[in-house]
Amino acid sequence: MAVLVELAASAVEVAEDMAITTIRTVVVYVYKHIQAGRTFGSLPKDLAGTIEAGKVPGPIVHRYFEFEKSPVYSWLLNFGGFKERLLADDLFFTKVGIECGVAIFTQCAAELEKRRERITKELDFAFAGVVLALVADFMLVWLPAPTVSLRPPIPLSAGAISIFFYNCPNNAFQVALVGTSYSLLHRIGAIVRNGAKLFAVGTGISLVSVGVTSTLINARKVFDNSFAVEAEDVAVLSMSVWQPKVSVGVTSTLINARKVFDKSFAVEAEDVAVLSMSVRHEVDMSVSGNLRYQIVAGVIEQRILEPLLHHHKIILSATCFAVRTGNTLLGSLM
Repeated sequence: MAVLVELAASAVEVAEDMAITTIRTVVVYVYKHIQAGRTFGSLPKDLAGTIEAGKVPGPIVHRYFEFEKSPVYSWLLNFGGFKERLLADDLFFTKVGIECGVAIFTQCAAELEKRRERITKELDFAFAGVVLALVADFMLVWLPAPTVSLRPPIPLSAGAISIFFYNCPNNAFQVALVGTSYSLLHRIGAIVRNGAKLFAVGTGISLVSVGVTSTLINARKVFDNSFAVEAEDVAVLSMSVWQPKVSVGVTSTLINARKVFDKSFAVEAEDVAVLSMSVRHEVDMSVSGNLRYQIVAGVIEQRILEPLLHHHKIILSATCFAVRTGNTLLGSLM
């Protein structure tokens, strides 16, 4: 009971302007688990610190205790990134599953459409494309996902830019919890920061894609001498499956036009095609993908669907599936 009194006093002290109902809610949730044999000191330091600072509402504390009952979720709560996202959204992994499922279906469909009768001969290339698409889609869900910030305060000795981005939300549109507020500038900073991260992710995926494609082509040449003739087409094709048809069409048209006037350009054509599509993919992820996924997670899901369907998880999950599938289709048309 002494721990409970200490917690209540601390919460009131640091959050005098906070609604009393919120403080009572936190105390009730913690008190229930103290009665069940849990102590405040047994909570992770980051979560205990935010509770003492009055920055975590009662439902978040309750969600943490519920997750602890599952061996899988209890293990994932040991990792800061997972803990912050799961506490903010108990359907986070459902949404990851939705995105990965949609990514597998759309990427397989794209591989089949592009390769057609060659699909059986090029299953290794198609499989590599599906894996890379899964990585890209996972990051598009992970980075813009709303979070409950459990990080300790940043040292004042840190640079002004570091402090600014540290105080930005993970999602530009996410709801600010009790005791936390975000200015318009901080929300814009969240878009810029995530855009930079997604550009880096896109660059890495493009480099890996080129490396994997080159490795598979060279391995094929060792066992199949006739494959050398198809190597150039396969290299460009493997990258083009990632991109909208418009981008591939424009790139191919420009390359063919250059070949008419510059015969030596044929040697450079493959590199230009791959480079052009790689840059296009990186920009698409950091601008279009960044904005679309932040709006889906922060506006449509957290601010609209969650309040309306909070007590109907199956309907909420189905609606999120429809929204995220539509978002993927929209992205493929842009």
